[in-house]
Amino acid sequence: MPQAMLARKLRVLRAERGLSLRKASELTGVDIHTISDTEKGKHMPWDHTLAKLAKGYGVPVSELIGDPSVPLAI
Repeated sequence: MPQAMLARKLRVLRAERGLSLRKASELTGVDIHTISDTEKGKHMPWDHTLAKLAKGYGVPVSELIGDPSVPLAI
C-alpha cells in the first residue's frame, strides 16, 4: 500500500475526530512524532503501531491498509 494513501487516511480519521496530535498520541499510545511522520508519509509504521492507531481510532486495521475505494467509517 502506498504511504500516501495511509497518510491521508490517518489525517482524515484524526480530523474527523477533532483530535490534535497530542490527543491522538494519548488516545492511541503512539508517539506524537510517529503519528506526525506517518501522516506526512515519511515512513510506514510497524504492524504493532498500525494496530494501535486503528484501535485508538476505532477502525479495523484493514480499513487503514485496504482498498482506497472503500470509504472510511465514521
